[in-house]
Amino acid sequence: MWLHNTACCIGVVGIGALSSCAAQGGRGVWQSPGQGTEVNIYLAGPHAKYARWASGPGDELRFAGGSNALQANWSWEGVLTAEQVALIDAVVIDANWLNAAPSGSGPSHSASKGNVWQVTVSTSTGHNAFTVYGHPESVEAVWAVMNEAGRARFARDEALIPKPDLDRYIQSRTHAGTADGSHSEDK
Repeated sequence: MWLHNTACCIGVVGIGALSSCAAQGGRGVWQSPGQGTEVNIYLAGPHAKYARWASGPGDELRFAGGSNALQANWSWEGVLTAEQVALIDAVVIDANWLNAAPSGSGPSHSASKGNVWQVTVSTSTGHNAFTVYGHPESVEAVWAVMNEAGRARFARDEALIPKPDLDRYIQSRTHAGTADGSHSEDK
């Protein structure tokens, strides 16, 4: 069994400045039996947008946003479906993340003009870390899978929102005319 710190293998102190895992004090350590893909994606976007998703091993998923993303202080933990795990694994393999960084379609090495993606990936066969600028298709594809899975963090709040009820609306409109429910023109 090996230990791999997916939460902070590449942490960003400021845009473009890297810090080591040692400075993080081991926060976010996951134990892996050497199976599954672990992916940690940190996004520093324009206008001080910071977010981080981490998956693995297996079906684990974590999210941190805002200043918490900088330090990998997870604000939400959930799970990925088997299909979502398979999609992430397929992108990592197809885009060859273990051997090379994907290319982006933005300004090279310019943190002030677009997205900066810090990515770490680990599998039982290898590990890689890279930085990509702009809009790297494969990174954005994995981000989208994680983001969709993470919508579950809003489920509790969404369940509390009253659902529209047409019958109740009609009944309240009917009773709004008079105290006994009849309209003045009905009398």
